[in-house]
Amino acid sequence: MSFKVVISHSVLKNFNHEKHYQTHISVGELKQKLHFMTGTPAENMILQLKNSIGSIVKTLQPDSATLQEIGLTEISYVHVVDLDPDASEVSLIAKLDSGKFDAEKYEIDFEKYKQRPDSFYQWKQVHLKEYYSNKAQIMLDEIKKSSVAADSMKIGARCECGTKEMPKRGVLKYIGKLHGQEDIIWIGVQLDEPYGKHDGTFKGKRYFEAPDKYGIFCKAHNIQVGDFPMIDEFEDSSDDSDVEL
Repeated sequence: MSFKVVISHSVLKNFNHEKHYQTHISVGELKQKLHFMTGTPAENMILQLKNSIGSIVKTLQPDSATLQEIGLTEISYVHVVDLDPDASEVSLIAKLDSGKFDAEKYEIDFEKYKQRPDSFYQWKQVHLKEYYSNKAQIMLDEIKKSSVAADSMKIGARCECGTKEMPKRGVLKYIGKLHGQEDIIWIGVQLDEPYGKHDGTFKGKRYFEAPDKYGIFCKAHNIQVGDFPMIDEFEDSSDDSDVEL
């Protein structure tokens, strides 16, 4: 058998909660359940039985007595009296509810924080350190490859870049560095077709002359220099005379 209990609190003035409880549980067990609900520890709690108009009928004791033995009815009003609200989060919650809480500035002890094994700082030391180390090594490798590749290139040479599925061919027009990209050797190419991104300029500075959309910059090690004639789109098309009608 169960009955409804309407719960109020001495410190949490806006607290008003309804819950059904079995009649066979003890007052002590009820206190434990109300601890999780209100935040007041059971040892700091006194339970009072009130009537419907808020007058105190009696104190619920001893803790070993069942709710049925104490005399709770089908609808009972139980008031939680917190004997030491500062011993838990109850006083803080009450201040937040009333709007009177003034948050004090909290400054973390960074040295202690760094020593914590579960801190984000420690995680970064293990994981991001390796990430940035690998990233730096990749950049060094690219710088070296671009420098070696650029040594064998000359302005005016035919070249190819892009992908195997979508190759781009053109004429090498610039060898050097770009503003803000000084580490890598870049190659400026005037493409045979308008598959580029600009006319030979980068961030407002002109590096070579090309029609709009015919210019592109590539890292030196991503360019192949050699005998690359203009791509004939119809090169693989069959002659009409070979078609059997």
